[in-house]
Amino acid sequence: MSEEIKNLVFFQNTIVFLSIGSGVFVFLFFLFQKQSEKFLKLKWFVLFFVFSGFFIDLLLYFYSAQNKSEYFEPLYNIYSVSVAFSCLLIFRQLPLYSNFKSLTTVVFGVFILIFCAISFYTRGIYFENVYYSTFLKFAILFFVLYYFFWKFNSVGTIPITKEFTFWFFTALFIYFGIPLVVTIMQDYLGSVKPIAFGYLWQIMNFSTVLFHLLIAKMLWLMKTE
Repeated sequence: MSEEIKNLVFFQNTIVFLSIGSGVFVFLFFLFQKQSEKFLKLKWFVLFFVFSGFFIDLLLYFYSAQNKSEYFEPLYNIYSVSVAFSCLLIFRQLPLYSNFKSLTTVVFGVFILIFCAISFYTRGIYFENVYYSTFLKFAILFFVLYYFFWKFNSVGTIPITKEFTFWFFTALFIYFGIPLVVTIMQDYLGSVKPIAFGYLWQIMNFSTVLFHLLIAKMLWLMKTE
């Protein structure tokens, strides 16, 4: 094994360790935080969102180490539908205006129906979902950018950084925005500069760490409201 490969593997393992550690941190932060009735349902939905991705990432890492790539597609598909389902639940609970919540309900509801239809008419959860997951990420980023546009053009009584919704949408922007950029660059860098792409891929995985930390910030601000 060359020195470059060894360094890349070390970098990858470091990112995996940080991702697992930050996920456990969010769970412990939620568990030992004094819970109030206000936004309690929203907190559980957010926790489901975080840990559905957390456990699927662990399974993907395990199966990747075992060279069992046949499990990748169903895990990616389960994750995609869990993201759509989580967003549907979470966006309905966020303190946003009703038209925004109604639109998100329709969009994510349609994604869930499409997933069920594809699963029923193809090979169950073993279908290739590149386009499905990509369109889902674009839909989430559209709502994130729409939120930022609406928020920065509205007059508020408190700074935007004091609102927990800002940190939630920032977490979504990082979590889905960075992987989308990496996916777009995948074909070029993967064939021309595989080592550089390997590092870029791990930087994409680091977005999970940032996502966990921003969710913890969101939970902290929800405690003060």
